[in-house]
Amino acid sequence: MVQLLDDILTINRAETGNLEFNPTQLDLEKFCRQFVEEIRLSDGSEHIINFVCEGNR
Repeated sequence: MVQLLDDILTINRAETGNLEFNPTQLDLEKFCRQFVEEIRLSDGSEHIINFVCEGNR
């Protein structure tokens, strides 16, 4: 219930123009690897997930 109320407040702030935008740098490869690992842990072992990162950092 608390999460639902937080979501509603966030939407309200966005619609009224009171939502702050504070972008920060992100290590995208690290983020994706952590995300894939979280999916793997929550999925059990029903699916195979392969993450491939190509290119220069």
